[in-house]
Amino acid sequence: MFGFVVTNPDKLTEEQNARYRGVYCGVCRAMGDRQGKAHRMALTYDLVLPVLLFSSVTRTGYEESEIRCGAHPFKKHTALRNEYTDFAADMNILLAFYKFLDDLKDDGGAVPAAEAAVFWDEAQALKEKYPALSETIDRCLAGIAAAEKRDEREADVPASLFGELLGSIFAYYDLPCRQALYDFGCSLGKVIYFMDAAVDIKADLKKGRYNPLITKNEAERRALLELQLGDCMMKYNALPLTQDKEITDNILLSGIWTGYEMRNRKTSRRQDAEAVEAKDVAENEN
Repeated sequence: MFGFVVTNPDKLTEEQNARYRGVYCGVCRAMGDRQGKAHRMALTYDLVLPVLLFSSVTRTGYEESEIRCGAHPFKKHTALRNEYTDFAADMNILLAFYKFLDDLKDDGGAVPAAEAAVFWDEAQALKEKYPALSETIDRCLAGIAAAEKRDEREADVPASLFGELLGSIFAYYDLPCRQALYDFGCSLGKVIYFMDAAVDIKADLKKGRYNPLITKNEAERRALLELQLGDCMMKYNALPLTQDKEITDNILLSGIWTGYEMRNRKTSRRQDAEAVEAKDVAENEN
């Protein structure tokens, strides 16, 4: 369920894009320092948003450094770090581990098994570091798995569980606006769950996998996404933000739809390639 919470860079200034990339690089740098360079393969843009929000509501600045990395070896760029980028680095690792386990459950194969194995030790250490948070994540994911097993038709049931999971991450810090952050995280989690289900619906139908939106047509799915995103924006507007609001506004008003369309195109290309491959196999067999 990664890849939706991003910016629309075309609607940000050059300075704002640089700021956003700087926080992303800060999370990446933290992952390399804390878990090792190999674990940076789990890096996603999604957890930049909580860093921006935590930093904004607490008026926390960033420590700047000029760095080079494997992705940009010839040109220095700015990395922005604070305690929240380190937390996001840990959550990247932990959630990636669960994703690899889910991929292994759904499709099997050597790749997700190898990925889960690489992350195993770090994930166990993070579970010990964040026991209450990890317990909530485990419980919510178990609830989602149970909903899938019983073929739950009420889409809000598994979506609410994923919302609770994400809400617990946004409410990790004991801040005055903790409840507002939790409410926002819960609503955003539901948006992500529904978008993920909408993107995967054709593949899930083909493979006979669970999808809570299977009974809804495309117009109904879009209406559901817009309704849930409206609720998410209402929760977001209750947050006492003090900095980088133009960037977080962009993520929620435009970037999420950008991420949704990107995932849709990526899924369609993959499905087209699979269809061509299947056709070639069938023709060769004949």
